Amino acid sequence: MEWNTQPPIDFSIQETLQDAADYDCIVIGIIEYNERSNNDDSNNNNTTTCESIESFGSIFHAVDNKYSGILSKWMEGKDDTLSVKSSTKGEVTTFTSPKGRTPLDSAASPKRKRKRKYDKDWDEVSKVCKVSLDGHMEVQRLVVCRIKGDPNSLQHAGKLGRSVGNRIASHLKNEGERWALLMPPPPPSMEKNASDTSSQPPLFGDFVSEMTTSLWSTLYKDIRFKSKDKRDNLAKKEDAPFALDLIWDHHTTTSQSTTVVEDSELPTTFLTQARQSISKGEIIASGVFLTKDIVNAPHNVLNSVSLAETAKRLAAEYPRQLTCHVMNADDCEKLGMGAFLGVARGSETPPQFIHMIYRPGKSSAGSSKRLRKLGVVGKGLLFDTGGYNIKRGMMELMKFDCGGAAAVLGAARAIAQLAPEDVEVHFVVAACENMVNERAMVPGDILTASNGKTIEVMNTDAEGRLTMADALAYVDQKVGCEEIVEMSTLTGACMVALGNKVAGLWAKDDALAEALVKASKMTGEKVWRMPLEEEYKEGLKSKFADLNNIGGKYAGAISAALFLNEFVEGNKPYAHIDMAGPVWATKAGATGWGARLLIEWICQCSLLAKDAADPATPKKESNKKKRPFSLF
Repeated sequence: MEWNTQPPIDFSIQETLQDAADYDCIVIGIIEYNERSNNDDSNNNNTTTCESIESFGSIFHAVDNKYSGILSKWMEGKDDTLSVKSSTKGEVTTFTSPKGRTPLDSAASPKRKRKRKYDKDWDEVSKVCKVSLDGHMEVQRLVVCRIKGDPNSLQHAGKLGRSVGNRIASHLKNEGERWALLMPPPPPSMEKNASDTSSQPPLFGDFVSEMTTSLWSTLYKDIRFKSKDKRDNLAKKEDAPFALDLIWDHHTTTSQSTTVVEDSELPTTFLTQARQSISKGEIIASGVFLTKDIVNAPHNVLNSVSLAETAKRLAAEYPRQLTCHVMNADDCEKLGMGAFLGVARGSETPPQFIHMIYRPGKSSAGSSKRLRKLGVVGKGLLFDTGGYNIKRGMMELMKFDCGGAAAVLGAARAIAQLAPEDVEVHFVVAACENMVNERAMVPGDILTASNGKTIEVMNTDAEGRLTMADALAYVDQKVGCEEIVEMSTLTGACMVALGNKVAGLWAKDDALAEALVKASKMTGEKVWRMPLEEEYKEGLKSKFADLNNIGGKYAGAISAALFLNEFVEGNKPYAHIDMAGPVWATKAGATGWGARLLIEWICQCSLLAKDAADPATPKKESNKKKRPFSLF
């Protein structure tokens, strides 16, 4: 399978904006904080505050001066709708505050009023034609963003970064454009203590890494299956890379003039963190790209064999961190994987059981250092016809039934580059197809899984849980993982319950569930914890085997989670994530969902393992109650 390449983006970090005319677009913004009053403990009223205009750079101040203080008034909430008339063709652009949901064109007739969709966290204007500032600076396009934020939320910076990255990618008109993202200078405490990393903005790195990840992910284009002429044309456009300058505008602003602050060099630690965060964002985006590539690929291009080749290619690219072992049907039969092989019987393509292992570069299998052993399992149905219980709809989309496997391999690609310490991660995919032929399983068949449990096949379209049964038993008993997270596009019932934006999460272990919910909030890949209702296990009882592969008429997603729990012994921390909803978008195709969540969780586990291995290391004070650095 061919892989798409990430489009080139030239990032630079600068202290001042030298000439606005050099840029195709400038992004500036207003941050609006929702704060809890500390003076009234009885009713805990919420208050909303905005940064003052003095906290912004010279360009912001110049726009505000030229147009009679419109941005100051907008920040203070004194005006709901504020219009700016540009110097070209008399066009009017409207700045609208959150109170005014319908922009009004003050130069147009009432008939031209129209509604506009708004993101709940954004109000923006994206077209100001040749705004002239102080008579010499001209901006082709200006994006002004008013963004709501919660300074007490650990996820605020990442959420803001994703929004900014997505908006930049959405407004980007042509390859080769040069944009500027204006940000405020570092806090005075950081400049005074440049060598003290503890004085760095606690959420700054999260903002930059999430912004770059989102920017690259949104720019993803799958051109692999276009004609040669179209591919060549698209490749030519990407020859001129998009440039984005992150600018900390070191100017003081007054009502009379704009002056440059002397000795305003950015501290070394600040620059280092910015560069590291950009690199991290690019790495995570590479994992998202691979995840999308796998899900988007048609079955005549990507089957179980070519997915195994993809895993081998990953291991070859990162030989110090990754090893890959692929088992064929004979190997799986020796291990007693009857459930997995039962599903694979109907396909002409042989099944492939993929096992990739990540170890930190300096570690090895014989290393004396104990590594926290994690299991990450993904459902790898490269195409699902439903078998003899053939699907009656959506079959053309069933290439996305490998979404769990795609997220696992995408996470493996990023983890190999990020190289988290103190963890050993086992990435496992039982890859096959659910097809129909004279050898395929039929309703009523009884299969024996590798842990010895027997399963009566009541519905051949409930095949994913059969492949996952052997995969889970393998990482649990054969590998001996301490914690296991499994992702699968398992049930339509979960899609009905949670829609196409949220995945279902089932876990008995509260600590693991909380860690995954935290990772979800940090990455924006939403999960919702669902109940494991033991009474529903009655529906899984079989007259002839240990289990049925489906439950009763209702609660199909819960029954599937209960079924999978039968293949992880005891109270070992294990989580099942049903990602059938968010794996696919009707217009865009594969969303890349799941890779970022797994990457974040693995990195969290790395930090916990490191703390456990070195209890003498003093813990840092929590920044939860501190007001974070304003990212705009």
